[in-house]
Amino acid sequence: ARLNRDGSVDGGFVTGAGFNNAVTALSIQADGRIVAAGSFTVANDMPRVRIARLNPTGELDESFDPEDGPDSTVRRLLVQEDGKVLLRGPIAAVNQGADTSVIARLTTTGAVDPSFAFYGGPVAASSATVTPLVLTDDGSVLAAMLILRAENREFSGMVRLVPATAATIITQPVAQAVAAGATATFGVVAS
Repeated sequence: ARLNRDGSVDGGFVTGAGFNNAVTALSIQADGRIVAAGSFTVANDMPRVRIARLNPTGELDESFDPEDGPDSTVRRLLVQEDGKVLLRGPIAAVNQGADTSVIARLTTTGAVDPSFAFYGGPVAASSATVTPLVLTDDGSVLAAMLILRAENREFSGMVRLVPATAATIITQPVAQAVAAGATATFGVVAS
């Protein structure tokens, strides 16, 4: 259901049968469409595994089809300005075998975005801790308290995934910064 500003139910928002299980994350796109994620497998009487997009009036947007969807409950999602959707979960795979390991990105049609890989592989984490995802003005994605693995190396603290042709990972654990393998130490001055 969608509520009006006065708290009454918006009769123009019709979701049909709704979802068959929990919705744990919502995001509204710039065009008013709503991306919902969680532990459901059906949305508005249609198969939609753990992620679906609704039109502004509440009907299922059938142009967004994640096929078999994530293999586990989606805890967080973030819609980028270009309409691509970032998922955070404890997700090991999306669409039966497209290995994504904890953070995944879907295209505007719901397919796994193959360009979302770091150091030539998926973004993996050694912890199922679910943290918020934040999109910065330059298109980077911030994830806090994440232990990230790429190329058999671990990055921890605040992780910043920077959009680039060759992916860059910048982390900020206590008083250190790591950028694509280079390490620098700096001091923090509080004012």
